[in-house]
Amino acid sequence: MDIAPLNAHVQTSLSDVFRWGSVRESWWRCWLFSDRRLRKQSDLQHSYAMTILLQWAIAKLAKHNPDLDRYLVICCGADHDLGEGETKNDVCALTKRREVDVREYFAFRKVIDKFDLAVREDMARAFLLQFADVNKDQRVEDWALFPSEAQDILEWLAENRRLEARIFRYLERLEYILYAIEQANLYGNFHLAAEVTSKNAGYVFISHQEDMERACQLIPGFREEIWTLEIQETISEFIQAYNQKAAP
Repeated sequence: MDIAPLNAHVQTSLSDVFRWGSVRESWWRCWLFSDRRLRKQSDLQHSYAMTILLQWAIAKLAKHNPDLDRYLVICCGADHDLGEGETKNDVCALTKRREVDVREYFAFRKVIDKFDLAVREDMARAFLLQFADVNKDQRVEDWALFPSEAQDILEWLAENRRLEARIFRYLERLEYILYAIEQANLYGNFHLAAEVTSKNAGYVFISHQEDMERACQLIPGFREEIWTLEIQETISEFIQAYNQKAAP
């Protein structure tokens, strides 16, 4: 069976790549100062969390988007970090350069090249979906470093599965927020929560709150089902709590 080696490989290759390296302090400092502690999150944990989060979101969004390609979105959640399992490096999505994405794509292709054509095409579509939410006038420049076969897939996805690409993109941003809230609940670490929800805080240069508001405009049902007023209020409470803790 050609799948047997990969089945074992992905479990080990993704489990030793840890995320949040660009926003956390050194691990000894996290453990020395209790309000800086984080639960280590591997790519394997993140990919599984994304798969479940996408399944939950798609079930809620389906009634607003009856033609949604559920299979493609969920497969993207499972496949999107396979390349990092080979490069052994996670780079924050907010500061990631396209050449890193391309390097991960080539690493991903090495993993799947042993499969037959139908499987390779299926997995390539799922992997590349994460890069497909690009406006037409920006595509040539944005995808220039990808090989031609990947550009062809990206063009098809952008034209025919743009909604699916947006759902993945903004649900991954939501997963960042959920992880940060978890650290506040576990360790009283409000620093990361502030960094992922405020454009002016810490290391993050793009506000995830603004991302969520943009998703509400672009994805039918996102406001009603995902980024509800209750969720917004919860985030506001975390920011207020952080401000109180950070006050001199």
